[in-house]
Amino acid sequence: MKPFETRAKAWAWEAFLKTLAENPTQAQHQRIVPRAEVLTRCKLISEREIAVRTVISLTFGILLAYVVGSVLGTQVVLSNVASMGLDVTLAMRWSSSLSDLSGLLGTLLPLMTIALLPGWLILDWRGRRSTTHVAAGWYALAGAAAIAILHPALSWAFDVDVFAAARTMPGLLGQAVAGGLGGLAVVLSRRGRVG
Repeated sequence: MKPFETRAKAWAWEAFLKTLAENPTQAQHQRIVPRAEVLTRCKLISEREIAVRTVISLTFGILLAYVVGSVLGTQVVLSNVASMGLDVTLAMRWSSSLSDLSGLLGTLLPLMTIALLPGWLILDWRGRRSTTHVAAGWYALAGAAAIAILHPALSWAFDVDVFAAARTMPGLLGQAVAGGLGGLAVVLSRRGRVG
């Protein structure tokens, strides 16, 4: 039984009991009508809740992918700097990561949003159909693939590296991991509470 049906039945029952207490004969004739109205109202509320939860989960997934991608990218660049013989302290790593989080908001975040949303929205659409069920792993795979394709495609199309960390294979794999974690966050943020 769906959650909105349970709430609807409870509301319909409360309305029926109230009418029964006020006018017993009228309550017998109106028992079916309030239940149908309440079910319709609850279904609309449930559809709105689902839409809001979808927007929140997609936003959470994109933001997590951005944060992880930014931090991993910063660490890849700093490890390349350290391999040149320069000293990179933990404090430098922290400050660079925080600086990049705010500095990449205008470039990396919109690009990740454009890359991640189409795949996840297609999976949402497929999952809403009654004949199909989309496994959680597909969201992670779609996120990883979208980000892994994003950086080489931009480099090929515009002959420019948008994100320096994605020039190397470890950096590109780190970005793909960020997209995959974002996909998992989308799925996990939609799960209902246990208990």
